[in-house]
Amino acid sequence: MVVEEENHNNEEKSKKVEQVKPFTLEILKLIKDCQQQHGLRHGDYQRYRGYCSRRISRLRKVLKVPQGDKKHFKKRDVTEAHVMNSRADERFLHIPLMLAERCWAYAMQLRQEANTEPRKKFHLVQKLRKACVFALQLDELCKVDRCDARTRLESQAYVSWIHGTLQFELQLWQKAAENFKQAQIIYEKLASALPEEDQIPYKQRVEEIAPSLRYCAYNIGDEKAVDLLELRSQGVLETFDALVSQTKVNTV
Repeated sequence: MVVEEENHNNEEKSKKVEQVKPFTLEILKLIKDCQQQHGLRHGDYQRYRGYCSRRISRLRKVLKVPQGDKKHFKKRDVTEAHVMNSRADERFLHIPLMLAERCWAYAMQLRQEANTEPRKKFHLVQKLRKACVFALQLDELCKVDRCDARTRLESQAYVSWIHGTLQFELQLWQKAAENFKQAQIIYEKLASALPEEDQIPYKQRVEEIAPSLRYCAYNIGDEKAVDLLELRSQGVLETFDALVSQTKVNTV
């Protein structure tokens, strides 16, 4: 009898888990909209960075994960437990995303200023390293069952792109090219899986990445470098085909 009751309880729990709607975080569309509305239409990275800070503060307050002020600071990261809770809010995923965006925006601001102050190049790289850390945190959260296939693809592409950006600044051309190519292919696959009206930001990102890829290939010193990277990336990204198929099903 005890065993039967336990099995019944487990079945009830499984049903509840199945009924929970998965999260769909359209990362690229979200950040593109935020960037255009808060400064980047005019190349104002400082304004966008300020927006990210305010957004993070509001999210922490609403979702009850505050870190206190400067005098009473206590670090609190968003964890898997926050996301897997049956009453979890999709906006928990926005926190590490906005943290990564804030660091990236600061780095781009420093890049604009680095022409007159070379020391800022060092701080630029440090900010990009932090952006990579937050992007990886986001990616780990997006791997949980609560997130759908599209969200996982979006986070993987974002991680590849932000790492490519860091490696580009460090002049690690081979690694930068590999990450940029991986991001580009994922965005191409995402675009192919979505309705035509939703494809625009993904196609734009593919075009944005292309000049960086060509510059990497030029510095690698091999005209066929990009083609070779594409072949290598196709092999790596074969595992993503199932996620793309799921994305197509969910958007039908």
